[in-house]
Amino acid sequence: MEVLKGESLELFCKADCHPDCFYSWYFHSGELPFDDVTNMTALATRDSLYIERTTASHSGQYICHVTNQVGNATSSTLVEVLCKYQ
Repeated sequence: MEVLKGESLELFCKADCHPDCFYSWYFHSGELPFDDVTNMTALATRDSLYIERTTASHSGQYICHVTNQVGNATSSTLVEVLCKYQ
């Protein structure tokens, strides 16, 4: 997925879970806690990750991992932040 520098980015991770599932987001192999992603200027909720103003440092692989008592699933998206040259 490509996005221009300065634009917003929203990634989604949807799962139909019964019983309810737990979502985890990862970036560069590190988990993104839901309550402390200010270093990325991002907001992570259960099923989405929102970055208000992308920078080159937001380029990379994002992974969503969903789990409950029945099983688990993982989805990944490669993001490339493009810079405009003037």
